[in-house]
Amino acid sequence: MTLQTACVRLIAIAMAAGCAAFSATAWELNAESERAYVYAKDDAGPSLMLACSDQMGIQALVYLDGNAVDELGLDGVRRLASRYVSVETETTEPRSDRWRFARSTRTLISIEPWQGRRIYNAVVTGSPVKMEISREGVFTLNLPPVNEAFKTFSKTCL
Repeated sequence: MTLQTACVRLIAIAMAAGCAAFSATAWELNAESERAYVYAKDDAGPSLMLACSDQMGIQALVYLDGNAVDELGLDGVRRLASRYVSVETETTEPRSDRWRFARSTRTLISIEPWQGRRIYNAVVTGSPVKMEISREGVFTLNLPPVNEAFKTFSKTCL
């Protein structure tokens, strides 16, 4: 399976599972789809989904405009671009690498194992995540604290 196919498949799985309304202050768990994931929505954006991945451990999807998982459509997502993204937290130095980018939904998809792990660790430590995205700008993820949904995801995924 190609990386692009895997990325589109992850989006399709999230879409099929559907999501309830999310709060910027809490993680929501979906363990009933093909892959377990947690999602934190911020209406103003960015929102974040962390999903279990056989290849990477944890894969991150960052919805820059705050789209909900159930608002994503596969039309236009079949072509993924790349963006260089520098990821920094309060406890880590900036590190840059390529991410896949769905232009139509303004969604970043992690493609290296360290990317999802860094964001996961930021949740655990309570650190905001600063993302400097080529051609898009600087975004800060102010992530909700760990709750029972996040703990269940961690036990399932790690």
